[in-house]
Amino acid sequence: MGLLSNKKGMASLRKTIQSLPREDQDKGLDMLQAAECALVTIGAPSQLGVGLLLGAIGATGVAEDSPVYWEAASCALMGYACRMAQDNEVPGEMADKIETTLSRTATGDVDLDAMGQESGRLGRLLEQVGAFADEPRVIGYLAGCNMGTWTAFSAGATFQLHRNLVKNGLKKALLLPEEGIENLLRLGYVVRVVDEVAGFDPAPSNR
Repeated sequence: MGLLSNKKGMASLRKTIQSLPREDQDKGLDMLQAAECALVTIGAPSQLGVGLLLGAIGATGVAEDSPVYWEAASCALMGYACRMAQDNEVPGEMADKIETTLSRTATGDVDLDAMGQESGRLGRLLEQVGAFADEPRVIGYLAGCNMGTWTAFSAGATFQLHRNLVKNGLKKALLLPEEGIENLLRLGYVVRVVDEVAGFDPAPSNR
């Protein structure tokens, strides 16, 4: 998954949104508003979700002490919050594919210790997450929206994330491009789906 790619460059986010049908603009920005409301309640995804997010970001080669590493994590968390703000069910076929990568105890709880000890299981789950996140239409299906609506959400989220990151001290030269953030939003969205299947809640915010 090319999380931080910059194939398209940084086009005008305002023009991206304005080029879409008005209905898609409105629905996408409604999704963003709901995601922002959910975001303030989240401290972090579950332990499993954090591992998946950081594993995917780390696989891009970005060092953990790089500002870009934590910028990417912040962007993915917005995607996680977007899914959290919705009440759509996980399709059975997708849930089954995720379930095959999980280890559960006799009582049905996900056994993270067992998953950590079983060679390759977390890697297979990460590959499955990447496969889902690489397909924008899969995310649209999960979110119950068309690609225009998702594009409006993504562009609006990129604008907000850029503004907040700069406000918090990130240099403008380090801001991820629109395409990179859109990839991270999809990644975070799918990680929340995994948490739903696993039965995990995010850690609450201390704010």
